[in-house]
Amino acid sequence: MLVPPTMKKSFEKFPKLGFIWSLAFRELKDADKIVFFGTSFPKSDYMIRWLVREAMMSRKQAPELVIVNLFAEKERLPPILKRLTGDRKARWFTDFNEYLNGGQGEII
Repeated sequence: MLVPPTMKKSFEKFPKLGFIWSLAFRELKDADKIVFFGTSFPKSDYMIRWLVREAMMSRKQAPELVIVNLFAEKERLPPILKRLTGDRKARWFTDFNEYLNGGQGEII
């Protein structure tokens, strides 16, 4: 699922964005497995941080979390994701092919 950037767009000017974010929230809340691929969760993108945090905190059961990202992000990204997901464990992959081929990844 892709969530469109909203840094320069407001829900008032682009009302369909609110609908898209609502769908994203519902899907994140109900998903059994969530894969974060290539995201860096920048501080400036408070909307995506809010979306992930609210969806995770409103769940009854924890989903399987997977991060596929660059090795350079390995120290910075896991603490951010843990804050957003309520300190849930995730599997880390630095290689997309390893993930696609059923690799185990590293538990973080």
